[in-house]
Amino acid sequence: GTSSTRVKRSILGSCDQWEGRIGAGVRKVCLGDGEDLIAVVLILPRTFEAREKKKSDLGKMLGFVNGVSPLAQRRTGAAVSARKGVVTMLQSKAMPFMEAPPALDGTLPGDNGFDPLGLTNYFDIKWMQEAEIKHGRICMLATLGFLVPELFTLPWAYFPKGILAVDAHDYFVKTGGLAQVNLFISGWEAIIGVAALQATMEGKRAPGDFGFDPLGLGKDPAKMKKNQTVELINGRLAMCAIGGFIHQQWIYKQGILDQLLHFKPMY
Repeated sequence: GTSSTRVKRSILGSCDQWEGRIGAGVRKVCLGDGEDLIAVVLILPRTFEAREKKKSDLGKMLGFVNGVSPLAQRRTGAAVSARKGVVTMLQSKAMPFMEAPPALDGTLPGDNGFDPLGLTNYFDIKWMQEAEIKHGRICMLATLGFLVPELFTLPWAYFPKGILAVDAHDYFVKTGGLAQVNLFISGWEAIIGVAALQATMEGKRAPGDFGFDPLGLGKDPAKMKKNQTVELINGRLAMCAIGGFIHQQWIYKQGILDQLLHFKPMY
């Protein structure tokens, strides 16, 4: 009818105006039947916008998708780039689906890029490794302290025989032996520990380094870093183990070695 012709002419006029900017494909759509005329109104602005932003947005979009998708990156954690726009994300060795923390660049011993909570973004990495080494050394000694008394105890009457380590803790608290240990450790921390930590934070000392090497294991720098990594790995294992030892004795009322030889279930 007359109204349909007017609408068609109006849209055709719009097509002529847009044709130079968008392309002849729009004219072909506009020359269709009534259903195609409705599509023109929807296609024109979207097609024009895509034309204007094609070179900029497409490259940025591809760069973003490739940058954040683990499947689009190499396992080595290499940078990913698109034609236009570059997004770089170094993968964590310990957690390949997460970005490697900036502070964990692999220079420190035992650094595998494991920091799911992002603590290295808020605390100095040297201070954190000093604390990790200290706790690891304490726990390595503690695991021995749980195991050795099952095989050997000092001959003096003050040291009880056949007592679990968790019960020995309470015994030495009551008799004052543990208070002497705590006093010695507190003096060590106040006199030596604070000064050592300050030197570490100033970059004058490596974390955990007290210059104690009676066997000369640190003469070769390459072997020294390997030994430092081994110490950290064993310290981390000991921190997990001592927690298991303590809870095992609380629940089963057995020594560690005794339970290995005479296991009994919890229920």
